[in-house]
Amino acid sequence: MFDFLKNIFSKKRKKTDEEESFDYGDWEQLALRRQEVDMTLPEEREKYVRALLEQSADSASALSDINREYNRVTSYLKDVDEIETLPDSEYDRLVSYANKILSLEQARKEIPEGESRMPEEEYRLIEQIEPEAEEALAKLKENEQYRELVKHDLRRLHAERQAYEIRRQELKSTMHNTKGMSLICICAMGCCFGMLLLFQFGLHMDSSVGYLLTGLVMAGVLVYVYVSYHEAEKELKRVTAGINKLILLQNRVKIRYVNNTNLLDYLYTKYHTESSAMLEDQLALFYEEQEYRKQYERTVDDLSHFRRELLKRLQQYQLFDPLVWLRRPEAILDSRERVELRHGYNEQRQKLRKQLEHNRELAERAKQEIKEIAAEYPESAPAILKIVEEYED
Repeated sequence: MFDFLKNIFSKKRKKTDEEESFDYGDWEQLALRRQEVDMTLPEEREKYVRALLEQSADSASALSDINREYNRVTSYLKDVDEIETLPDSEYDRLVSYANKILSLEQARKEIPEGESRMPEEEYRLIEQIEPEAEEALAKLKENEQYRELVKHDLRRLHAERQAYEIRRQELKSTMHNTKGMSLICICAMGCCFGMLLLFQFGLHMDSSVGYLLTGLVMAGVLVYVYVSYHEAEKELKRVTAGINKLILLQNRVKIRYVNNTNLLDYLYTKYHTESSAMLEDQLALFYEEQEYRKQYERTVDDLSHFRRELLKRLQQYQLFDPLVWLRRPEAILDSRERVELRHGYNEQRQKLRKQLEHNRELAERAKQEIKEIAAEYPESAPAILKIVEEYED
């Protein structure tokens, strides 16, 4: 009881990390924040280390996929260099084939008005990605659906954390009110005892019953206040632990959200679209147009012949993907077209480098954080090392 009263009348109030303002809507803040976790508790430290290791594992998995795609785009760039460094005799032969193909394609473009189902420029863009169109569409839909699931999880965690914060403030208010109630009761008890003393010694009245009743009432009130205060204090600890758990979950989901957003941004650039629905519509039009053009191309036998000849010649140079040049013969003729082609690949590589740097930074930051925790809390170093070994296995 003495400790309780001392706590009530204490003038000093410690400001905890949880009393800081929160910004729940900022999904771009990726780093797991140690200050939001009670690192004095060994179990909280271990949970935090596991979260860092999962973050590092996710980054390592993403790095493998991104490196594979980066090497693929680099191979396309090397093909551009290979074409530009061909001997004049070889290059002139390619130019001859390309000129014939373009002239035949120009004849194919002369389709009666109203027959063409999509603009030529759009058709050529879809034609470039047509070999992997179905896979691209499935990948876009999958990642867009995943993004909506992640956003739903973030909104749910945000709402749940807000509810916890509201409850925490209510509990703090309850504890503050019980302190005030106890102070009022003690002051009232003092006033009652003062009046009873006045009745006893000033008016010579028997006040023994008054003393007894006052003591009993005040004791009952103080017991009620004491119980209420400590119940609120225990619940506050549970709520704070729940908030710490939500913080770890939020940060993990935020990382997945940003990785997914970066991947979608790259895929939209790669497939020249803005959404899976738009690409699906483009593909439907493309297949209709393609069928019509195939019928038309049957009357232009030479086009297929020269394309085969060009492909055969390109395959002699050990290119990564000779079909790129077959679909864009103008890039063989015009250096500006090759510059545009190179620019597109460089833009893809730039976005991939951004993802590589992002995931490397996350992985390195997680490792450094684990080292710092082990150094700051040496008593937990063996447990942390064991967790790290589990994840490495």
